[in-house]
Amino acid sequence: MGCRRSHPTADSRSRCDQTRAIPSAPARAPEPSLSIGDVLPPARRTTFGALAAVFAVVLPALVVLLPASLASAGTVATMTSTSSSGSSGHVGTTASAPRPDFSTREDGYIEVGSDGDVYPFGSAFFLGSLAGVRINGHIVASEVDPNTDGYWLAASDGGVFSFGAPFYGSMGGHPLNAPVVGMAPTPDGRGYWLAAADGGVFSFGDAHFWGSMGGKYLNAPVVGVSADDATGGYWLIASDGGVFSFHAPFHGSMGGHHLNAPMVGMGYSPKYGGYWLVAADGGIFSFGNPFFGSMGGHHLAAPVVGMAVEPLANMALGTGYRLVASDGGIFTFGAPFRGSLGGSPLPAPIVSMANTLSNYAEPTIGLVGTATDKGYWEAASNGTVSPFGDAVNLGSAQIPGNAAIGQAGTAIVGTADSEGYFITDARGCLYTFGDAVSAGSMCGRPLFAPVVAIALDKATGGYWQMGLDGGVFSFDAPFHGSAAGDYDNHVFVGIAATPDGGGYWEVRDDGTVFPFGDAGNFGSWASPAVPVVAIASTPDGQGYWMVDAYGDVRPFGDAANLGTEVGKVTADVTGLAVTSDGGGLWLTSADGNVYGLGDAKVYGSTVNDSAYVRQLPLRVGLRAQWEMVSDRILHGG
Repeated sequence: MGCRRSHPTADSRSRCDQTRAIPSAPARAPEPSLSIGDVLPPARRTTFGALAAVFAVVLPALVVLLPASLASAGTVATMTSTSSSGSSGHVGTTASAPRPDFSTREDGYIEVGSDGDVYPFGSAFFLGSLAGVRINGHIVASEVDPNTDGYWLAASDGGVFSFGAPFYGSMGGHPLNAPVVGMAPTPDGRGYWLAAADGGVFSFGDAHFWGSMGGKYLNAPVVGVSADDATGGYWLIASDGGVFSFHAPFHGSMGGHHLNAPMVGMGYSPKYGGYWLVAADGGIFSFGNPFFGSMGGHHLAAPVVGMAVEPLANMALGTGYRLVASDGGIFTFGAPFRGSLGGSPLPAPIVSMANTLSNYAEPTIGLVGTATDKGYWEAASNGTVSPFGDAVNLGSAQIPGNAAIGQAGTAIVGTADSEGYFITDARGCLYTFGDAVSAGSMCGRPLFAPVVAIALDKATGGYWQMGLDGGVFSFDAPFHGSAAGDYDNHVFVGIAATPDGGGYWEVRDDGTVFPFGDAGNFGSWASPAVPVVAIASTPDGQGYWMVDAYGDVRPFGDAANLGTEVGKVTADVTGLAVTSDGGGLWLTSADGNVYGLGDAKVYGSTVNDSAYVRQLPLRVGLRAQWEMVSDRILHGG
């Protein structure tokens, strides 16, 4: 989450730098709440700017501008890129093939100055910067966390500063033989490498050390590092065009060849498997990748200082790269242009850029089946509900705000007779349709964390809302307890009730299940490969299924093994629903696709383009934003 700068120039640096106190956690015992019904009060129809008033969820430090709490004793300047077109100089011709119009998706990027200031474009959000903060050294690189779309800045002294991204360590405060010049995240975003000018490599998080050029003779200093997603290795590039491979394939280099200008960076293509080298004059050298164009031979107002390759998640938007110049100019080749700083006065030169992931404008949050199992209602984060099969149109909610910043619908649950449904949004507001009757909600009440799930009490027609922190709120349903406080560096993602309403299960994204009331303990998912996103009970309440973001489904108790959708889903899985006899499961993914397992039939979906397949980050969309906020609330980071 964060503030989006409308005019990211040196003269307009709004940072939304208000601070908010962390509220005490609300009592979890059941208590009545004002019934919100189908319509939000007009007072709630505002923008994200005043979070405490709009969200009814006090999420302090949503935009944290205190780097000391976010990072280490240093900082790296880099530019993170999202799609944009144009720059202060000549914009390269995009050499990509025609592709579908993904009008609901947009990517973005950030430009980073040597002073640590950050400038977002496209769908990128401003999550804080080091502008005006005294640091040791200067920023030299930046990278985006593929899980949260937050970013890291790395400084020449080895310091790393995290904004909306986890901090794994740095070389800040440690003696270095040469300044740090580059940074690269691991493929899963759970670690990163720093590279120094002498070829030294420093590994943090799950980054494996495969070797370095430290202590070895170099014809020219190292100027950057890039990771190979396929092998988990990395390459170093020197200013003379030399490339050094460590547990990564060597595709060639410009070492020993004449260069019109020194090399300044390199970029790995997850689609083609090779890399591009970029020189200060904008020249591009392709090794194992197609050539989309360059600025070589064109007049530049300022030298090129780096490049950013469109991530695989954005390949529907482009398969190429962007170049950034020290004056903030952006040149795009096979990637969309989202804006630049070219021609704007800057307090410090731009030193780097990085791409963010494309966002879904209205990600799907789940579905509920009809009584016959011959249809279902599919819900999106903006409240739109689409009926398929024999489902009739019962209406949609009009949820104000933007899914990308946490103002959105988060979950849907059907009524006991499947003739209606409830939708909850992140603020705890409730929307009812068909024979669903509101018994109250958390809308307008202080919350420690966003509401992310809802479960139905079939015995009473009431329900439970669950927060990201594990807090449970009961409405015309008995309160059986909650796991509030059991964070253990994870967040809660789902809640499922027993058939008689005598209990429920809460599940965290690490697969840990917490049973309450008469809910049996049928086990947890030990070490899922990617985060768990939902849980659903069997019809008799003697088991449950869990599903992770990649579509892997695990049965527990008497739940039948109905298979998996791993390798088939076209975006991160967001929802899980069970057929009335427990013989089938529906899964939904963020792009609107629906998948059927067992006897669950697919009757249609809202997917924009069934051919849109991407590498899935561990967390996307709403959940990524919530987890980022959770990290800051729960851990002070």
